[in-house]
Amino acid sequence: MAQEDLVIHKLFNQIAQRFADRVALQIREDSHWRRFTYREVDVLARKIGAFLIRQGYRKGDCAALILENSPQWPIIYLGIMYAQLTCVAIDYELSEVELDGIFRDCKPLIAFTSGKILQKKINHTRYRRLKVIAVDSPEFHKIKTAQYENILFPEVSSTDVASLIYTSGTTAMPKGVILTHYNFCSNFRSIEKLGVCSPKDNFLAILPLYHTYAFMVTL
Repeated sequence: MAQEDLVIHKLFNQIAQRFADRVALQIREDSHWRRFTYREVDVLARKIGAFLIRQGYRKGDCAALILENSPQWPIIYLGIMYAQLTCVAIDYELSEVELDGIFRDCKPLIAFTSGKILQKKINHTRYRRLKVIAVDSPEFHKIKTAQYENILFPEVSSTDVASLIYTSGTTAMPKGVILTHYNFCSNFRSIEKLGVCSPKDNFLAILPLYHTYAFMVTL
């Protein structure tokens, strides 16, 4: 595969077209499983991408993703990729002071989170430039039910920045690490060549998805 084709959401869209009705994501809710097919994930991601484009966000803008592990996490991430933005995947257990430091460093314009995290932490940060959308809010529901067919999605290059990941900061202040679509996809192709998994396998997401290893190997 040529380098220019190594773009995260392009690869996912190709898979979604081939295996549209297969289950991509599932989560246990009370006594039942909530499942999302590849087609459903791709459609929802496009709707989120369309929303970001309609809002006027563009390449170079950062979108923060501060969310517990859930199907919404990868769906939102893919939506951010469709809009050609950079995703800042952040540890949802950080304090409001730590979040504030990251916000001031990367200056995200929008953040996706949950109502619980919003009330406990984000609302208490000093950073005020942020539009915040909780995945359990009516606003997010409107995004999921909106149309996207008339949206012209930007052309994304493999060299475009996909994620800005912050180090743990155990010995100094956390530093943002820039990772491109090519960085992720070339590593994914290397794992794929090992043949350690097949379409019959299920992956259990134990590590948080903001963690680069979990993102790379599990998701």
